Amino acid sequence: MLVPITCRNCGQQLDVPDGHTRAKLRCAECGVFNDLPKDLIENLKSAPPKPSRQTTAEDDLLADDPPVRPKARKEKLAAAQTAPSMPAPPRQQDEEPTEDESGSYGLAAPEPKEPERDVLIQGTSEDDGKAYQVTGDIKRKKCPECDKRCDYRAKVCKECGYNFVTKEKSNREFTPIIREWETGWPLKRRIMAFAAALVINLVILVLASLSLSGMFCVGVFMALVSAGIQAFLLGTFDTLKITRSNKGKVTIIRNWRICFAPKPPEKLKWTDHEGVVLIQGREMDFMNWVMCLILLTYGILPGVLFWWFVIKPDQFHVAFSMAHGYPETTIYRGTNESQARDILQVVMDCTGMKDNR
Repeated sequence: MLVPITCRNCGQQLDVPDGHTRAKLRCAECGVFNDLPKDLIENLKSAPPKPSRQTTAEDDLLADDPPVRPKARKEKLAAAQTAPSMPAPPRQQDEEPTEDESGSYGLAAPEPKEPERDVLIQGTSEDDGKAYQVTGDIKRKKCPECDKRCDYRAKVCKECGYNFVTKEKSNREFTPIIREWETGWPLKRRIMAFAAALVINLVILVLASLSLSGMFCVGVFMALVSAGIQAFLLGTFDTLKITRSNKGKVTIIRNWRICFAPKPPEKLKWTDHEGVVLIQGREMDFMNWVMCLILLTYGILPGVLFWWFVIKPDQFHVAFSMAHGYPETTIYRGTNESQARDILQVVMDCTGMKDNR
């Protein structure tokens, strides 16, 4: 540096760099050009040039720009270092990518989406005292045709025959099935038993009216109460119907009758469950014991018969189950073991469910 000069605009002192031969010098602070003294210019021109030093990457970057302040110089260098690099030139189709290109320029292949796992226990991820979600070990995928889940490696759905590779539906033909079961006695036998009970009530009413004068109204009232109880006992039962079409569509319908009057049919959603289970046991039914006590008021024999045929035998339950064989929806409840096992087998054959016992 030779002689410092003062900027005529901002008053900043400027150092004249070595080798400067121009008549003006630009201020790095405000950008105004300042005139240099003539004697100073002559001294600069007559001074011998100093040996050139080796340029750096920073000098090459700022060579074509006017002088800048140190702070601005640092900002520009930082921006140049963080700027994205230019992409590599396109390569030919038959040219193999190099190691550098595959790591920096080439795009990584997208990872295949991991199939979902079956949820064995539906829980929460929060610490709220409830069970955490438990999934199965085998990855499974959902069939778009029958909504069943199968192994993610399977190419064909074992339930409906759908081809996951060609996306073709199966043209399999199924054997049609139409089965129906009534809990306990069939409807015709129940109606006949109820008709016989009404005849017995009428005979008792006539005999009571003849033996007890003035008690006809009481006898009619008791006969009506007895008829209502008998209709409830004999006419309250359920009916289960299972059908399968030749295309494999399975429908399970349960009908309830209360005092011989049918209720609207209930269509069971068996696809929401994982299996079917048969449970044998004896449970306390409050309504059965109430009916037994009512029948005891008519004599010991009706109450004892009701206890012997309804309360004492073991109950068999066929139900759709969830994880670990937990019964979720009961489809049959009765005392006939052979009928319960027949229903279990037909449900497994039609739906493809397994026995989760």
